[in-house]
Amino acid sequence: LPIPELVADAGLAADAGLAAETGLVLRPATGHDRRRARTRASLVAATQALIAEQGITNLRICEITERAGVALGSFYNHFESKESLVGLVVEAALADLTAAMLVGPADEHDDPIRSICDAVRGFVRLAYDDPEFARLIMEIDQTRPLLSSAVYPEGRRALGEGVASGRLAITDVEITLITVIGGAMALM
Repeated sequence: LPIPELVADAGLAADAGLAAETGLVLRPATGHDRRRARTRASLVAATQALIAEQGITNLRICEITERAGVALGSFYNHFESKESLVGLVVEAALADLTAAMLVGPADEHDDPIRSICDAVRGFVRLAYDDPEFARLIMEIDQTRPLLSSAVYPEGRRALGEGVASGRLAITDVEITLITVIGGAMALM
């Protein structure tokens, strides 16, 4: 038998032991849940495409919904604002970019120092290879939270590996991480 698709539901949490910790419980996905997920995915994909084509400056919600093939009102069932959707898109792109920079072919990144240096170079090179995306990262209001959720975890992991291997002798990983990322952003 196929395993049913499950979704989190805060409304059912009161009946489950998970309520105390998460406020959520898993339940079988309904047709409505799947339609909702498809609509949200369409809005995200449309935003990604429009940002790639025209940047963020003139991006309009009506363009996003038209490209996604959904009603304008549907937008607000999924996102509070254009900025929240753009933040989600940029966060995902930053996370993918960071992971790709820090997790290359195994033979290239056996050395944690090399991995970190390559990642910083790649991040700075982004300003030359994709200036529109680099500008977007620097200009959006949510840059600090985006870096915290998308870049810092991978950077923290890489620095931790450097310390564990004995290749890095740093006393405060957080300060080093902020300094490295801040320096890379200044070079952009």
